[in-house]
Amino acid sequence: MRTWSPLGTRAFMLIVAWGIWEFAAPDLAKAESFAFGWMA
Repeated sequence: MRTWSPLGTRAFMLIVAWGIWEFAAPDLAKAESFAFGWMA
């Protein structure tokens, strides 16, 4: 329990969530039109 850090875990999850958002979310310019390409 001494080495477990809830703040470090939260920071890690925030970084992972930001990375997934950057990788998986389309640009807003592409998302303006309804197309299969950016949804896939």
